[in-house]
Amino acid sequence: MLDIETEMLENMISLISRGRDVGGMEWQLERLKSLGLLRELNARTIAKNRDKIIEAVREEIEYNAFRRATQVDAAVKETGKVVAVSAKASPQVNAIIADWERVALEKVGKMYGDMLAKAGEVYQQTVLKTTAKVQLGMSGRKAIAQTATEWAEKGIPALVDRAGREWTTEAYAQAIVRTTSTNAANGSQLARMEELDQDLVEVSSHLGSRPEHADFQGKIYSISGRSNKYPPLSVTGYGTAGGIGGVN
Repeated sequence: MLDIETEMLENMISLISRGRDVGGMEWQLERLKSLGLLRELNARTIAKNRDKIIEAVREEIEYNAFRRATQVDAAVKETGKVVAVSAKASPQVNAIIADWERVALEKVGKMYGDMLAKAGEVYQQTVLKTTAKVQLGMSGRKAIAQTATEWAEKGIPALVDRAGREWTTEAYAQAIVRTTSTNAANGSQLARMEELDQDLVEVSSHLGSRPEHADFQGKIYSISGRSNKYPPLSVTGYGTAGGIGGVN
């Protein structure tokens, strides 16, 4: 993703640097007319890297999901029970992984669209800023270099959330992969336990727990909530923002 962002900025700079009388009104008009060409160049940049990113996202999700599901297999085998079908061959586990891969790739696709739109905005602002700096007495080349450096340091926003905050490409890409791979791992683990008729879990214990989670540590819970001996896992808030494990 950083390679894509870098090349998109290079595409922008190559177009802005064209033409004579940098910062003049004719130059400004010609550069703004190149907005469509910039989008085309950036779309090509994304397209040539798309397959590598899809493969990397899938690898990360599958690695985490299968690792957690096979841990369930190993634990069940230690009790002396036979696991007839491995976690990697489980239709339920593979279906959950496929669902989260689809979610991740939809988010990546949206990120591409947002980057294309934002790159266009960055380009327009750079042309206008360059013109303004030239009118204030700065040389055209210096104005381009200064404005381009500002965007190189800031990067192209990959997402603007509901609160109006701009997410960098790196931060948003990491959030997509981290969240979807965690959800796929959690879902695969629970599905595998249900497949192998395992209903009880023990919450880990560690220093630095949230105060509101301290009472859950080291205790056993029933996933289904049907146990007469152990409380339901739902009382821990598992799967919610305030519960054990959080949501991210």
